[in-house]
Amino acid sequence: MKMLNAIYTGAAVASMTLCCSDASLGASFVGLGDLPGGIYQSVPYDVSDDGSVVVGRSRTTDFGDEAFRWTQATGMVRMADQVGGHFNTVGTAYGVSADGSVIVGVGRLTPPGTFGGTEAFRWTEAGGFVGLGDLTGGVYFSEAIGVSADGDVIAGSSVEDGPFAQPIEHTVRWSSGMMANLGGLGGAYSHPGAISGDGSTIIGISDNKEYRWTQETGMVALTPGDDFTTARFFGLSHDGSVLVGGGNSTNGFEAFRRSEAGGFVGLGDLPGGSFASYASAVSGDGSIIVGTGRTGSGDRAAIWDAAHGMRDLRDVLVTDFGLGASLDGWILTTVQAISSDGKFIVGYGTNPNTATYEAWLANLTTAPGPDGNFNGDDIVDHEDLDLWSAGFGTASGAELIDGDSDGDGDVDGADFLTWQRQVGTTPIVTAVPEPATRRLLVLGVLVMFYRRPTKES
Repeated sequence: MKMLNAIYTGAAVASMTLCCSDASLGASFVGLGDLPGGIYQSVPYDVSDDGSVVVGRSRTTDFGDEAFRWTQATGMVRMADQVGGHFNTVGTAYGVSADGSVIVGVGRLTPPGTFGGTEAFRWTEAGGFVGLGDLTGGVYFSEAIGVSADGDVIAGSSVEDGPFAQPIEHTVRWSSGMMANLGGLGGAYSHPGAISGDGSTIIGISDNKEYRWTQETGMVALTPGDDFTTARFFGLSHDGSVLVGGGNSTNGFEAFRRSEAGGFVGLGDLPGGSFASYASAVSGDGSIIVGTGRTGSGDRAAIWDAAHGMRDLRDVLVTDFGLGASLDGWILTTVQAISSDGKFIVGYGTNPNTATYEAWLANLTTAPGPDGNFNGDDIVDHEDLDLWSAGFGTASGAELIDGDSDGDGDVDGADFLTWQRQVGTTPIVTAVPEPATRRLLVLGVLVMFYRRPTKES
């Protein structure tokens, strides 16, 4: 579900633009901005399941980045330890729990703490930054790249003494605050790429091979199959059963979905340009996959599902969710992560207002449609009309039980039309009238209720 593109692939990632919204407001897109200082640049790495928290890094000096936490209420805020705290600077926030309460990443220790090394952290609003420690020997280094949905299990890496007293990096796993060294394939180095939502599975790279680790199997090498001769894994489903990534197939470098039952399935590419795509993250149930495809205009953020195949994410946001105005001028380059239910997606692209890369958040939640079932019994009938009649004329504060079908706080003719369209098998109005007739009917109803006697009369 979570994905670490910049570290896992070793690719340089530029800044990004992000968006997010409360689910009740329906679909939306927004850039997440940038921290003050340095060039305008921000990159998101993870998003909470309700889209309320996004974490990542932003450029604050000419050569340095700092971690950010974004919420709808606060916007993008620098994550910094308290004065005199454990960390001098916090470089990157890589993962966030499902509810947004736990954030993990990496920071630099306050001198003279342990040679000014680099250490993984776990952050909560109540407890602040807590350093997660380091393996014995080698340079002082550890980092956390992802966290389970409940915030308890963390995947990362640390450095210890290897053969001939040379430092070697190994994957580590923290559970309930305790660090376990997962080693590497054949004793080689290893580095994690992602952790499953339930914390049971970690994928990464070791000895130039892809691996999957579980408590049952330990670290096991993953080999490509079917039409793929190479494979890199970037994301996995909540239970770790579905893996996504990219590799060389008969088509070119292609995004894939891999499961025990289905093996490797190529996901295709976007139209135009040379054939090149990869999948970076996947929803909790493995059904929605996001990543990047190649077009005639360059790399573009992509989304895949079994019903539609691979599509340009920007096109989907405009065509299916009506977000053309919000996306005017934006170029969506890459997707970094997706929420477990597939409703919230974060990535980066070019902001037309700054001409630089910026983090963005796309909310694919569709606002609920008007509801004429005012009493909640799943039958739209005369009882619902009675509720609308009783509430008609309420100017503010109305709810569904009062006859407010569209959630705008009042009860008016629009709410009656909703009831009329949805009325069931024994309707008071047996047919939806043509527009002219409908206007006359609504006018008649409005006149009737305006003339209704008041309690004082």
